[in-house]
Amino acid sequence: MKLRVDLTGHKYARLFVKCLSGRDKKGNSLWECVCDCKEIRIVRGYSLQNGNTRSCGCLKNELTSKMNSKRLGRNNPNYTHGDCIGDTAARADFVESIRERDNYACLGCYKTQEQELASNGDRLAVHHINGDRTDNRQENAITLCAACHQICTARQMVERRDQMYFDVVMQSDALNHNDLDELSDLLL
Repeated sequence: MKLRVDLTGHKYARLFVKCLSGRDKKGNSLWECVCDCKEIRIVRGYSLQNGNTRSCGCLKNELTSKMNSKRLGRNNPNYTHGDCIGDTAARADFVESIRERDNYACLGCYKTQEQELASNGDRLAVHHINGDRTDNRQENAITLCAACHQICTARQMVERRDQMYFDVVMQSDALNHNDLDELSDLLL
């Protein structure tokens, strides 16, 4: 059995070690800790000592919130001319306007939003026809259920692959049949 270091009374980042709580299945020491936010957590001693666990989870939430707030509007890498896909309010308004325009029904199979909620617990998706998620023009978006959206997205990927194949073939001056077979093997 390993020699145990008494961590009682020590502070690791936001966690104050209150007392030994026991051992896990592998024999590692478990310590009862109180976070700065007053939450109580049981943490492995080595996770405290090596810095893997620094809080009850509140630190991660704060850092994520801070990071997300820096990515709104012009700070978002997807920002384009006043329309930002990462700007949740603008995106939610856009998505809702498309769903409303399409009468809350999938344009592929005519499933309603209520049916979609009942079958998979999610609302209808909004699909960008040209595949560019930053192109939020009304005419570039349609409402689809999850199944139809998956099919459309897969088709777009195949079309892009086929277009790449066509472009390569058209750029080549003289290809024989063997070259085409090798090329199709590379692209498929």
